[in-house]
Amino acid sequence: MRKLPEAIPARGVLYEVIVTNDPEILPRDSDGYIDPDKEYIAVSSNLKLQIAWATLIHEWVHAQIRHHKKEYEDDVLVDDIAVGIVELLKFIGYLK
Repeated sequence: MRKLPEAIPARGVLYEVIVTNDPEILPRDSDGYIDPDKEYIAVSSNLKLQIAWATLIHEWVHAQIRHHKKEYEDDVLVDDIAVGIVELLKFIGYLK
């Protein structure tokens, strides 16, 4: 399994990925956190790689859906997330 990337795109924003336990970046007792204003996703450095990936993707989905300021039909939201996942997989080299 590949290590976490240094940054990932979500809805046109490139979020820095920070692996840390610094409470000024990652709230205490949290495995992950997204700061949309500062454009970073923090992942706990205490996590095994597979759990770190799951946490990163969880926070990334928050980044994807935070741009929906009103409710959409479920299919629209699912399609939006699917497009973002493809974008992510291309960015980290899993898809061409």
